[in-house]
Amino acid sequence: MARFDPARLVLVENSEFALYCIEQWFRDHRPSVEVIPLAGDVKDLSRLDEIFATWRPQLVFHAAAYKHVPLMEVTTPGKRFATTSLAQCA
Repeated sequence: MARFDPARLVLVENSEFALYCIEQWFRDHRPSVEVIPLAGDVKDLSRLDEIFATWRPQLVFHAAAYKHVPLMEVTTPGKRFATTSLAQCA
């Protein structure tokens, strides 16, 4: 996404450290991009509604992924719900 040089990126991440790392990467490599780092979980519908109402994103990318998908599908069925919730907010 960075190479397309967006005017603004609204980042939603439930890991504070990951959010910090992404924000710092943009600060160092793409300082012209306004980065809005927001703590949140895509399974939290009220938080998603708040973010979408405030920032009104034009494009939405859901980049959650696991290395061992079959294993994680069994142990984390909430991910499917999260993806569906995010799509409905968009």
